[in-house]
Amino acid sequence: MLLDLITLADDLTPLRVVLSPEALAVPADDFAVVEALQLTGSLLRAPRGEFRLTGRVAGDVLVPCSRCAEPYLVALDVAVDVVFRPVAELEAAEEHEIAEEDLATEFYRGDALDLAAFVREQGYLALPMKPLCRPDCRGLCPQCGTNLNESACTCDTTWVDPRLAALKAIVSGRRAD
Repeated sequence: MLLDLITLADDLTPLRVVLSPEALAVPADDFAVVEALQLTGSLLRAPRGEFRLTGRVAGDVLVPCSRCAEPYLVALDVAVDVVFRPVAELEAAEEHEIAEEDLATEFYRGDALDLAAFVREQGYLALPMKPLCRPDCRGLCPQCGTNLNESACTCDTTWVDPRLAALKAIVSGRRAD
């Protein structure tokens, strides 16, 4: 969804944008938007073509557990405070040192902000680094792939260090003599 910057009011513009899963275009392997993600807040026009967006991104997403790969529900509710600057400002400088205030800066081209890309990015940033469906998730069996949260398997889980296989062969060969 593109927000036309030319038609905005001169100062403060309230925002309430509902973005469908199709509009966000998130790859299915990353997460799935349950119904829609909402961006609420306000957009303040600043000098030199800058815009400051403050508000919240909220909604429910299904995320695959990093241990058992089963999807589980994560409720997103992220506060956003970001400054949008024209990309021409960045391209004009030969070198640009990143300052701390630049961490809350986004760039835009032309006369529109891509709010779908911004909300998708905020969704990625709000997800846990290692998503777990529950703290005691047992994951998948490495041999047969059984979900150990749902049933047990009969696979041999004894681990043998493959780096010592040559030594084991030598030791077992001498004992046979």
